[in-house]
Amino acid sequence: MQQLVKVKRNSSCGKAAECDEVLGQSIQPWDLAYVMAREKAGRFNLDETTKECFSLRNCLNGLHVLVQNLFGLCLERCEHVSPHELWSSRIVKMLLSHHADGIVGHIYFDFHPRQGKYNHCAHFTIQCASGRTGRLPIMALVFNFSHVGTNQTILTHTDVETVFHEFGHALHALLSATYFQHTSGTRTQLDFVEVPSTLLEYFAWDEKLMPQWALHTRNCRPVDKLVILALNESRTLHSALEIQQQAIYAMLDQEYHRNGPSSFCNIDHNASFRALHDKFASPLVWQDGTHWQCTFSHMINYGASYYSYLYSQVIAAHIWTKYFMHDPLSRSTGCKLKNGLLAHGGARTPHSLLAELLPTRNSHCKTTR
Repeated sequence: MQQLVKVKRNSSCGKAAECDEVLGQSIQPWDLAYVMAREKAGRFNLDETTKECFSLRNCLNGLHVLVQNLFGLCLERCEHVSPHELWSSRIVKMLLSHHADGIVGHIYFDFHPRQGKYNHCAHFTIQCASGRTGRLPIMALVFNFSHVGTNQTILTHTDVETVFHEFGHALHALLSATYFQHTSGTRTQLDFVEVPSTLLEYFAWDEKLMPQWALHTRNCRPVDKLVILALNESRTLHSALEIQQQAIYAMLDQEYHRNGPSSFCNIDHNASFRALHDKFASPLVWQDGTHWQCTFSHMINYGASYYSYLYSQVIAAHIWTKYFMHDPLSRSTGCKLKNGLLAHGGARTPHSLLAELLPTRNSHCKTTR
């Protein structure tokens, strides 16, 4: 079998024996994510005990700490819930509230897999906010976490990042203050909708925020600073490969939809994918007989806009650097995020919002002849 990617030995690998297992072996495309994760864990000594700080309970507490500091809000579990409003006994209903203004909105968290359930992670708007009618927003966040510890669900840090990402979508809807419901929250331009959620991912990594919620399940001690440092160092490992793959997916999406909706049904999907795969030098050799794109629903629900994930990373990085990098829990910057971005939903154009949030050096200069 042809060798696709060679994983190199690293002398600092904490699990040399496991690293040896993949040396010289062929890595198929469907194995790449697993091998990358294992190499990160070995190189940065992120063993199983690290995960015990990232329980689901801790992660939810992290969301509460975040909204409390940034917006003066409280995220808490609803104790009295009618069984008729829950579609599974394991659903957790939570409310976001302000001590003076009352309830802001509700979120249903659907964390665990079950037969027949949507098998990806996503957010769904059940009810949009409306300033005209006074309706409060209701969101559902869907995950599929099955990592169960001794007495609670244990997450990987990647899972934690996913929770923060989807919660970013929820905040976009919950803090929206638009007059009409059809411009509320994520009802904005599709290539801008991932900006708040991508920005929230940064908080999942932050060294100032993490010790406030990531407590060890056995002794309640905050996550060790060395672990936080190792996690952040591991964040950039393989990042070029990940960006390259995302760029190929974005170009594939454009290829599928470049001639309108009808083109999606009238092209050879595999041939188009292979042409891009080979042209842009994917590190993995094409595998005949595979149809990866058939498992990738974003090619449908993000038709011609999948590039927005990379696009949003650039915008979110600028917002984080300008406002949050040095003081991630500042109430004043939280207010700027809320009033300058989240509150407007789709009622204002992304260009106008970003022109105020991220003014360029020449943004106020007049053009002269």
